[in-house]
Amino acid sequence: MEFKTRHAREFLESGDKVKASVQFRGRDMLYTEKGELVLLKLAKALEDVSKVESKPNLEGRRMIMILTPLK
Repeated sequence: MEFKTRHAREFLESGDKVKASVQFRGRDMLYTEKGELVLLKLAKALEDVSKVESKPNLEGRRMIMILTPLK
């Protein structure tokens, strides 16, 4: 998680958007709320340099959230 957060921070600080996703496989679809918590935790960690453009939403077996830089 720290690795992904650090790289996302670098992209946001350079002015780029970040698309974060969580892939669910097999029985993981039963625990989509845990995936949403992971994405919200990422948004919380990056709230000083970004804002959430689109909340976590499920598209097939993938949950996606988009973050945009504040500047």
